[in-house]
Amino acid sequence: MGFLQCDDYSILMDTGTTYVHPDSRALVPTKREITLDNMKALHDAGVKTVLNFIEWPSVEIGQLRYDWTTIDSLVDRNNQAGMKTLLMVPCGTIDWLPANYYVCSVSGATSSIRMLSPWCKQAMDYMEDFIRVCCNRYESDTVQCIWGAQREGETMLPPGLGGWQDAFAVADYRSWCAKHGHQIRKPDIGDDTIFYKKATDSPTIAWLKESMVTYCKRFQGLFREPWFCLHRAYSWTACCFIDEIYSSQTRQLWGIQFTHFPHGPLMATTIADMRKYKINMWAGSEWVEGLASNTSTAIAQDLCGLITSPIHPFTKHDTIKPWMIDVFRGAIERWRASEQAS
Repeated sequence: MGFLQCDDYSILMDTGTTYVHPDSRALVPTKREITLDNMKALHDAGVKTVLNFIEWPSVEIGQLRYDWTTIDSLVDRNNQAGMKTLLMVPCGTIDWLPANYYVCSVSGATSSIRMLSPWCKQAMDYMEDFIRVCCNRYESDTVQCIWGAQREGETMLPPGLGGWQDAFAVADYRSWCAKHGHQIRKPDIGDDTIFYKKATDSPTIAWLKESMVTYCKRFQGLFREPWFCLHRAYSWTACCFIDEIYSSQTRQLWGIQFTHFPHGPLMATTIADMRKYKINMWAGSEWVEGLASNTSTAIAQDLCGLITSPIHPFTKHDTIKPWMIDVFRGAIERWRASEQAS
């Protein structure tokens, strides 16, 4: 296949001892640690790969000043346990670049989910440089970096903001309008799903679509494999352009759906995307408990496997327990049995 193989049925998701909350984006100490002994036990149970996150604010502690201590120790632990590492980069966004480098609404407001403007060349160049530094430091036969798209890969723009009104976005839109023969003006205002659903013929939508495709092509091109975590449930964050984004990629696609089973009917859409675009896809198991209840469904849906965070801050668990190892082993054995039967 690629960095991951056909028998990577279970990816371990390790959020580390600090966690960036998906809504507030605050760095939250969790004191939840997966030890080397835990990792060895999980490896013995059949887990071969762990997903870790390079939290940009935690690593680049000042302009071009880096603290690699945490990521170095995680990668070393994974290697000692015999596991491969997927490193998602960047997660979170540094907040000390010039204020106009960040997306904002028409009023100038920024979201708690701060994102660098895809239309600001200086910001994008800075992010690219950080990604290259990370890849140069860590990539090897056992470590592969994948794109975090500024918010763990799930969204393209902050939700509920209409974050395409910063000065760089407005200038880019006006240039785009002149090129395509539209009235030169500011982009339309929108702040949630209503805009995307009712403004499908708007030049703003066409410009946003083209912008997001260009954005993805640029940054996915920095990595050995294009991994996506986009979700149609979050259409208001420009994920409504999933078809155009996937179609623009020329390499084998890889994917993670962190939230899959709770979305009910949207599961069928995800599976349809997976089959249409031939994506090697892993889905969130819904914690370690979900490995027991969702593995059979995942096998039937032709997913490559499940991704599981056993001591995620959203769970009640703060340490790896022996019963969790047994659940991992049982789920992996079911995947192996299904492969042998087919």
